[in-house]
Amino acid sequence: IGDLLGSLKNKNDVAKNDLPKILKSLYSSTARGEIKAYAEAKNNVNIPWHHLSFYATGVPGDFWRNLSISDVTGGFIARALLFSLDLLAPFPREEVVIDPPPQLVEAIRKLNRIERRHQGNLMTSPAPRMVLKTREAKEAFTSWHRGCHELQNEHRHNPDGRAAIYARAAENTQKLALIPAVSLAGGPPENVPLESVRFAAGLMDGMIPRLVVQMAANISHNEQDALRKR
Repeated sequence: IGDLLGSLKNKNDVAKNDLPKILKSLYSSTARGEIKAYAEAKNNVNIPWHHLSFYATGVPGDFWRNLSISDVTGGFIARALLFSLDLLAPFPREEVVIDPPPQLVEAIRKLNRIERRHQGNLMTSPAPRMVLKTREAKEAFTSWHRGCHELQNEHRHNPDGRAAIYARAAENTQKLALIPAVSLAGGPPENVPLESVRFAAGLMDGMIPRLVVQMAANISHNEQDALRKR
């Protein structure tokens, strides 16, 4: 990911410079599609529902070196979940056994068949299924979200950009809560239970303070600040 971010900063490559904006646009949508228009309308690409997520690994030094404060205030980092930024490396386990539920495997294979059948034309793919929270889960999330919103307002003038992190925390948490919900159900869940919301909110509560510390230590406002921190 550090190498990718470094290449995106290449001012001579217009296509790569546009990629962070595209990634932010594809991060989430309610009912508004993302359209890439071409001279011939038949070549247009229309993605009606998009909640893009991707996974990447890298070296922390290379990752931070290629970030600027605008990546924080502009919301690029706020859409990311950054793990193990300053933690000691654990000794590798000798054996890892993963036995996913068969229903979950089949659901993922079904998605793969949809993509292949339509040759990448997402307009003909089925609309996504909406999974609602249980009443208890919704109440817990609303209470937690209110606290995040207060912190966003509290830090709105802070130059380190942490207000942008809190602004996206609720959306990140709702996305995260779907993961344990799917895992617990072994397939498409009927709803998002309280324990899934608690897991996601707890994870965000642990990650945000660590992220803020890392941003302050590694992201610079100008060249002089970067040299000083280095």
